[in-house]
Amino acid sequence: LRNEEGPASWHHCQLDDEFFYYCKETDNWPDEMPTEGVLQLNFVSQKRCLESLALSEAAFTAVYACLDHSQVADVWRAELVRVLCNLTYFLSDQAVRIIKCFTQAGLMKQEAALMLFSRLKDPEHVGTVLLP
Repeated sequence: LRNEEGPASWHHCQLDDEFFYYCKETDNWPDEMPTEGVLQLNFVSQKRCLESLALSEAAFTAVYACLDHSQVADVWRAELVRVLCNLTYFLSDQAVRIIKCFTQAGLMKQEAALMLFSRLKDPEHVGTVLLP
């Protein structure tokens, strides 16, 4: 992925909790990767998978029924959104409906919105869904 995305795709690189800057032109990674240690980084891709499928309407209806239940706490809603964002993409109108399920404004709702926005199949439509 790094070779396909280019040098700017690795952000906040750490090896054994020490920050470092990776320069493709001067460093020989990954050919000379350390044999031990913990590598941590944020991988940022500018490409969206065009073949990705958004959650089907039937699956969304089932998920929405769980999220829209009055006995469910926002913490649980946020955790479900986190899991779903690792599995699928969403349409903009689905994301807006999920965000509206959160009962209180605050960190949980904001985190859910950020996670969902990163998994939109049609981010160009989010403005038309949010604005009447």
